[in-house]
Amino acid sequence: MRSTRMPMSADAVGAEELRVTLVYRRDGAGEWELAHRHADPLVHGIDLGQAAAIARGSCPPTL
Repeated sequence: MRSTRMPMSADAVGAEELRVTLVYRRDGAGEWELAHRHADPLVHGIDLGQAAAIARGSCPPTL
């Protein structure tokens, strides 16, 4: 997760938490390169423990 500052209007700047997914691949020389980046607003923030439990499938996500 990343935090960014973005213009909300002509005279205001706000902060927004983003969930960011980065996908890497190896190029022809075997070096890692960024293949894709996607970010979307994190509507309901969760802590690292909750994210780990969801990833393990031991905790259903709550909305």
